[in-house]
Amino acid sequence: MADIQDSGCGRYDNPGYYTGIIDMCAPIPLHRQSGVPGKVPGALLVARGIKNCIPLLHAPVGCAFQRKVNPFRPWDIFFDTPCSGITEVETVYGGNDRLFNAIKAVAGKYRPDLVLVISTCAPDLIGDDFESVIREVRKEIPCEVIYTTGNARRQPVGVQDALTSVIDQLVDEPAEKLEHGVNICTLPAHNATFKIAELKALLEEIGAQINGIYFIDSTVDQIRKLSRAKLNITDTRQEWCRLAENKFGMKSLALNQFQFKSLDDSPGTVSGTVKLLQHIARELDLGEPAYAAIERKKRQVENELARWKEKLQGKRIAMTFFLHGGAGSIMVKELGMECGVLIIKTPALSRSLKRESVEEMIRRVVDFIQRHQRSEPVVLFDPAPEDEIAAIKQNNIDLAVCGLNAVNLSAYLGRGIRVFDEGRFTRHHVRVGFEFVLNLAKEVARVFDRPVSRKTLLSLLDYSSGKERPHLTEYWANIAECFQSVWFCDVCECAGEGGK
Repeated sequence: MADIQDSGCGRYDNPGYYTGIIDMCAPIPLHRQSGVPGKVPGALLVARGIKNCIPLLHAPVGCAFQRKVNPFRPWDIFFDTPCSGITEVETVYGGNDRLFNAIKAVAGKYRPDLVLVISTCAPDLIGDDFESVIREVRKEIPCEVIYTTGNARRQPVGVQDALTSVIDQLVDEPAEKLEHGVNICTLPAHNATFKIAELKALLEEIGAQINGIYFIDSTVDQIRKLSRAKLNITDTRQEWCRLAENKFGMKSLALNQFQFKSLDDSPGTVSGTVKLLQHIARELDLGEPAYAAIERKKRQVENELARWKEKLQGKRIAMTFFLHGGAGSIMVKELGMECGVLIIKTPALSRSLKRESVEEMIRRVVDFIQRHQRSEPVVLFDPAPEDEIAAIKQNNIDLAVCGLNAVNLSAYLGRGIRVFDEGRFTRHHVRVGFEFVLNLAKEVARVFDRPVSRKTLLSLLDYSSGKERPHLTEYWANIAECFQSVWFCDVCECAGEGGK
């Protein structure tokens, strides 16, 4: 048997387990590069989303080291990550035999339904013949095997690479298509367990046929039938959807394209959800009954929302700028709350985007607020923590909507400012459908029902006095700054200063 390494632990897949552990781990600052969906961590995410799938890293043991922690979900752990453990011998003579034996060992030990072989740089460079090895080993094991290398002119991102391999090597040609068939496609990295139930129910209510929900604990048999649907609904634009369209004639719809067009069309709003459902109804040719069902659901939600709006309308909020609007903009549009202070933190945006793009996004948010309320907000650009708190006090703000880059919640509470933790709400309640705004209204109302607690344990810490990372202590803010400086260092500019 091949010498494969693993932890020997089982996996936990209980969604109820995550709530507390997510809140504990989510604020952990990560070096930006650890969040890049590279070949190995991205492919592991896909393996995590397939039931009884064991990823096999065809790599030296060093490449497999420290891959137990998922950088996208630090509260989640990849317990079973066996590695073929190729050495200098295989880099000279090839690792086909090592891969063959490792696949057989994994199939015998874990009894999986699917082995996902994940290659790394070494076997890719020496040209191991994955296709022939897997063709031969399939004759000797009872499970399915697919492989991903990233060198077949695919987008070099682990998630897309692995999903492209799934579509190419595992999905069957459909015997027949569902007339109104649709797939809901997402990943465990997007907390999908918490957000798909309503979308599924809404689609069924308007007459769509749910072929399957991918890739959240999907079985191999379910994945084989993915091609029976006519439409794939995905979180974001996905590279594998192009292959599905070319190979099976499937259309695709990326939900985030509605957010980019207009804040009013965000699927988190009532009107945005209506437009999304109407778009899907057109794509699937569901006819007038679907539009009538959408209107009935819209009236029902608006009636329920009116009760909360009566309680919250006119409350003044301070909100931080968010790329696609965030909870604050929905409070303004749907709950009738008024943005008195808009806080814009530009450094993080400026690192990744051109100045013109940043200015355009800011203009969109300001215009959106002005369309939905009578008064203009006080706009603060990169304020110091003390200036931020002072502006909130001076403008009679009832609620501070705290995003990731806001002053730490404890700093607000310590000054007697009522806060809404947007980060925590988003982690647990973000979803596509009407429930998002209803849950938001309930959570905001609950905040107003509670007294402001000035003294918290976290308020005893000394937080950074800088403008960029006031939510971190001075120690962690300095480390984050070091990593950011290294990551965003412009080689051309450095070379221009003396050519070094």
